[in-house]
Amino acid sequence: MNLVMSMGIVLIVWVFIEIGFILMMLFYPNKSSIVWQYCRNQAVSLDQWVNARLGGDPDETISSRCGKRRGCIFCGLLCNLLDRIDPGHCNKVIEKNEGADGLRTKGKRLNK
Repeated sequence: MNLVMSMGIVLIVWVFIEIGFILMMLFYPNKSSIVWQYCRNQAVSLDQWVNARLGGDPDETISSRCGKRRGCIFCGLLCNLLDRIDPGHCNKVIEKNEGADGLRTKGKRLNK
């Protein structure tokens, strides 16, 4: 299996699992609920794992990475989609202290 195909599979699996966690969070709207917090934690950890699999900083979410790179076609599309669900999502979640450990940014901070 080539690299592009395996990355595509990772992205597809990520989308379906994230949708599942988001739906669980909607069914348990009480943010102090242990179920809601568990789903949120799982969604963030999965998001960071996928970002690391795609060559990004393992401690940064895809939303933060894409918020810094809106010029990228994929990032622009993802941020536009997320903005429909949560207005300004990619801008709100940018982690300025993360991103230096990605494969393409080794040693550089991306503080856009």
